[in-house]
Amino acid sequence: GVLQALSGWRERQARERNIPRNFVIHNNTLQSIATLLPDHKGALAKAEQIRGRTLSKDGRQLLELVEQGQALAQSGGIEMPPRPLPSQCNAALKQLKRLVQQRAEALQIAPELLARRKDLEALLRSQLESGEAVLPSGLRGWRADVVGQLLLQGLAPANELEKQS
Repeated sequence: GVLQALSGWRERQARERNIPRNFVIHNNTLQSIATLLPDHKGALAKAEQIRGRTLSKDGRQLLELVEQGQALAQSGGIEMPPRPLPSQCNAALKQLKRLVQQRAEALQIAPELLARRKDLEALLRSQLESGEAVLPSGLRGWRADVVGQLLLQGLAPANELEKQS
């Protein structure tokens, strides 16, 4: 929760200041603050690679963000990313990627425009969790017509493999 709050703040600051994220505060520093959970500037000063200018200019804000992040984590308001797919899904994922690649080549467009890896994984995850493959939101709309139905059909052989393992 703390890392999420700090990262969001850093992103907003980078945009406002029109500078790279790591110029606002370095990744290692964010991770160090999230690990240390400082409650005063002295503790914050012990964070890895924190600059004096950052302490003086943004120190109070960073401490508030640590507090907010802890509260968010305790309230359960953090959405966890999905667990990685089991290794036996690798072959099915490769097959789906191949189908997307073939369709993209036929249409002469980049495969990333048709389907992202995240969407292919969500499709496989829906099959594993409910027994029925459901197109995720990223593969609906025009993508369902262009590649979605093809992916659902391409999933059938992989379904049989999943049942055997």
